[in-house]
Amino acid sequence: MRAVSKRRDEWRKLYEEFPDRLLWGTDTVVTARKEKTPDWIKQMANSYFGLFRDAEFELPTFNKDYHLQKVDKLPGMKLPPELLKKIYQDNPHKLFKLDHKHPA
Repeated sequence: MRAVSKRRDEWRKLYEEFPDRLLWGTDTVVTARKEKTPDWIKQMANSYFGLFRDAEFELPTFNKDYHLQKVDKLPGMKLPPELLKKIYQDNPHKLFKLDHKHPA
């Protein structure tokens, strides 16, 4: 997320040029480890969504035991709502041939 944030204008341009070819995914690994609490998962998800949605988002840093060390405020891409809908909903539904009336 830091690398995308540093080059957010280039990434934003990519999303704007190819709005029907991109979708959202995460490399956050959720396992049964007790340290990966619901709060940890929520913080990570909020960071990803904030990167795309907001002009500035919060990125938490955790130590090896998943304890919060700090939270950095970084520039986000602030993609428009219609583009967010494409990457979060329309494009995955089209790719995986999902029915828009019924959530996956």
